[in-house]
Amino acid sequence: MKTRLPEYRARPAWVESEPPGVILDARVQAFGFKGQVEAMDALLDRYLNVGAQDGLVYRTVAPLVVMTFLKGRLTSSSDPYGWLPDTECAFWMPVASILNGKVRGISWFMPWVWVNSAAAMQTGYCVWGFAKSIGSCDIPDPRASDARFQMSTYVFDTLSPQTEGVVRPLLTLSKRKETLLEHLEHGMSGVSQVFSAAGRALEGWISGQAKPSMDLGRELIGDLLHPKVPVVNMKQFRDCAEPTRACYQSIVESTCTPSDMHMKFLPGEWRLDVLPCASHPLREEFGFSGDSIDAIFAAEVDMNFTADLGKEVWRTGSGVLVPG
Repeated sequence: MKTRLPEYRARPAWVESEPPGVILDARVQAFGFKGQVEAMDALLDRYLNVGAQDGLVYRTVAPLVVMTFLKGRLTSSSDPYGWLPDTECAFWMPVASILNGKVRGISWFMPWVWVNSAAAMQTGYCVWGFAKSIGSCDIPDPRASDARFQMSTYVFDTLSPQTEGVVRPLLTLSKRKETLLEHLEHGMSGVSQVFSAAGRALEGWISGQAKPSMDLGRELIGDLLHPKVPVVNMKQFRDCAEPTRACYQSIVESTCTPSDMHMKFLPGEWRLDVLPCASHPLREEFGFSGDSIDAIFAAEVDMNFTADLGKEVWRTGSGVLVPG
């Protein structure tokens, strides 16, 4: 019999809100980049595969890294406190959940997320385990000829007690050029059409070296046809007496449910410049070919979406909590 959990002693006014979380009137720009499977698998071993000793591992299914910028209104369907303006920048990668050698399904893992408010950071991390930090985003009209996205946050050139953290632009995404044909907009309405288009965009980038096989690529495309986006995170809290240890650690799977979607592909060629620094080794973790890389696709989506309730699939001390 499951032990009844104690009541959560909530504070008012968005210190941390009760899920489900809701983002209204969101506009998201998404840019795809080619990574390297071995580097991305090593990242998963560091940040997600804490349940590997119990047979639960996550593996990269495609050398694809998606970078998103988001602007919308953040609120909750449970807490009646109002809403906050929300801007976010994040990196996503598609991963397979494998239990005792058998594929359970495909999810998206977000190893880096920057948000503009403490409420978004604390709720995202404390409820689902999203690895969120504070950052500020400059989000232009991507149709402008000189459009330039930028995300600034505290960075450390080296990791030492003598290094001062300085707010600097970590990520700069610039439009390079566009053709006359690219001015034509290819709009699509409806959840299924948007995810079908995303599936077609990914189809050519499924890696034959991905683990376990190309079958995962076909499953990824199938999952994208459904109007729910599965995500996975490691949720943990540092112990107060042994700070190099976690007093709580789990793997949480959840879904994001979009609605009222309208997508269009963005014209032009786009290049991402990543600031080299010890605090954010993005090139090494994703296996990017350099500190400046070209996007393989660019799209814009208008939508509402809900961050749904999650479930623990593994927890320290309890092991795997889902059927084998």
